[in-house]
Amino acid sequence: MDLAWGNMGLNCQLPSFLADCLVCCLFGSPALSLAAAWALGAMNAAGDNKPTWHPNSQQIKQLLTVTKNPNCEMETLHWLCDIFSNEKTLQAVDTLLLLLPVSTSRTRMIMQTLGAIGGKQAVDALKTFTQDADLETRCAALGGLVQACDQDKLDWKLLTHDLSGYDLNEDDQDQYLQWSDPQAPVTAARIAEAAEILKQPAGEIAQRYAVLAKCFGLTMEPEALAIAEQNTRTEADHPN
Repeated sequence: MDLAWGNMGLNCQLPSFLADCLVCCLFGSPALSLAAAWALGAMNAAGDNKPTWHPNSQQIKQLLTVTKNPNCEMETLHWLCDIFSNEKTLQAVDTLLLLLPVSTSRTRMIMQTLGAIGGKQAVDALKTFTQDADLETRCAALGGLVQACDQDKLDWKLLTHDLSGYDLNEDDQDQYLQWSDPQAPVTAARIAEAAEILKQPAGEIAQRYAVLAKCFGLTMEPEALAIAEQNTRTEADHPN
């Protein structure tokens, strides 16, 4: 498994037979399956260097077979989801949706993976889950949707309940709970709070919330929407 990590002598493309061997190990004992998933995830990890390994179509099918297994361990699924996220594996969407609803931790992880994969099917499913009766499911779905947002993470901050944003590289699973409730309307008070904390004009904050509401099916209270509309009119009257 050490061969899979970092730059430990594998500066060229990983021999396909090694990847095939590791994929076969996924069907072994839980401990062996986890070790193999970790190794494959490490080889596929996106970083400063290009990933060493991209799964071929046959390997994707095998990864999906393991994912469908109801006895698949949480940590094993975590590494497989990382691969699907990095590769934007559209074939994984149906399989991941079949796993829902599940325990809270798995729900969060699957929602995040669906968001990272993207595509109409995944996004539509996440939008549906933002209307779920369960609060944590709704928040997890918003956490999946927000991954398509701006690269500077402003939207991430606006859509977390404490306006702190959320680093997807964090290991702390409790971070998932910071997403706002997508069924809670955006208020004028929320806009004022965001403007103060994020040091940006309230009108621009309101306008950005209006865009997010349109994208993700969120709602805004009339007063909050009026602030956004006023900012739009001001920009139209005073173009740069």
